Amino acid sequence: MVVDAHGMSHKPKGLPQGEAGTYENRGARYGDLDLDPMLTLASMGARNHAIVEHVSVKPAAETRALLAQTARVEIGANGATLYDGDGNIVFREDPAAPPLDWRTMRNDPHVRLAARRALRDPLDDMSAADRRATVRAAFRLAGAYDRRNAIDSGPNRRYIPATHLAASLRRRRDREKAARLLVDLHYEDANTAAAIIRLGYPNDSHSAWVYINATKIKRQPRDVVDRKTGRVIAHKGDPIVGDYMDKDGNVKHGPLPESRGAMSRAYLRMMYQPTNGVPSGRQAKDMADALRAIGEDGPRVQAQAFWELCYGNGGASNLRGDVDFAKRLVARRSETKQRGVRLLERFSRGRGQGNAARMVAYQKPLSREAAIAFIAMEPGDARQAHTGFTRRRRNPSTGLMEDVKPKRLNEMRAWMHAVYEIRDSEVKEWKDRHPDG
Repeated sequence: MVVDAHGMSHKPKGLPQGEAGTYENRGARYGDLDLDPMLTLASMGARNHAIVEHVSVKPAAETRALLAQTARVEIGANGATLYDGDGNIVFREDPAAPPLDWRTMRNDPHVRLAARRALRDPLDDMSAADRRATVRAAFRLAGAYDRRNAIDSGPNRRYIPATHLAASLRRRRDREKAARLLVDLHYEDANTAAAIIRLGYPNDSHSAWVYINATKIKRQPRDVVDRKTGRVIAHKGDPIVGDYMDKDGNVKHGPLPESRGAMSRAYLRMMYQPTNGVPSGRQAKDMADALRAIGEDGPRVQAQAFWELCYGNGGASNLRGDVDFAKRLVARRSETKQRGVRLLERFSRGRGQGNAARMVAYQKPLSREAAIAFIAMEPGDARQAHTGFTRRRRNPSTGLMEDVKPKRLNEMRAWMHAVYEIRDSEVKEWKDRHPDG
């Protein structure tokens, strides 16, 4: 027999059907209790406060009381662990429980020392996921000076949240050094560099072209040393030279083109070297806002509208007129929405506008479900990308491996796969649920 928080005795779960969970009227109200009713009543106020007030962090007073007993702090993947002078654990943060107040923690010298140590330590004994969690926890508790040093020269700075990296680079006076930091981050982690660019840095032409010119060719990731003589034959950052095929199919010898970051460079070129048919940054923002509003009608409509921007609305792919109806409703809301819808219509005519689609996609206007629906759609044409980068593919007819150019907008689809974290199984599941497209 057990007793609940209200003092009612009942039979425990696990008994045969019809017995478990039934109340027992014969049991004394406070006779043989598993829970102390006085303890239950005493903690009821705190429990109600946690439920009603949605406590997300521990109070500052409680945090200060724990820090007063602390002689050493360690920061790991789950957060901070506080130890007393004898090495006993005072408190250990856990993802399932409210953490300590970070504003109070940041003012403690033991915490600042632990954060500085975690940001400067290579953390080679941890997995990539644990390194990311540890660096983010330490960065949250670090001061401004330690944050700046971590961004400038930290061994794991690629794990710092991209919002902080972009904000730091954007407000620096030394534009050249800020742009070089972005280049270094690109070679450490191209995905982190791409996230920074999506968040609005570089925000001037000079910084953008520093990044484009430095990353458009392959470079040595580290010093290359001759094993026999020990002499450095190539330094870190030197161009990698070899034979490659240009956009016209001619074999050339020189610095090899870099495929990593191609989407980021294309976006920056369209922003700071506009050509005919490429929308401005303001126009791309208006179209992205209109697409977000169209998404209120569902992911399929939003995906179809973006598909028409990529491949055109000349085909009979929208027989029910759902996209046109959604566009008309959105255009009535405001002048800005009307301008965005008109631009979508303009660039969707004929065979679509790939550059406009890239600029809009880079602002992530699609919901995750709409992105899955778009990737599940087949390309609207068989046009190839105008690029010199090729891929090794097996010819189904001959069975031999060949160098082939990717399909048009293939790099944008791959970018959406990565940014929206879409698995191939999700795309297959969407196709199975929607066989008609």
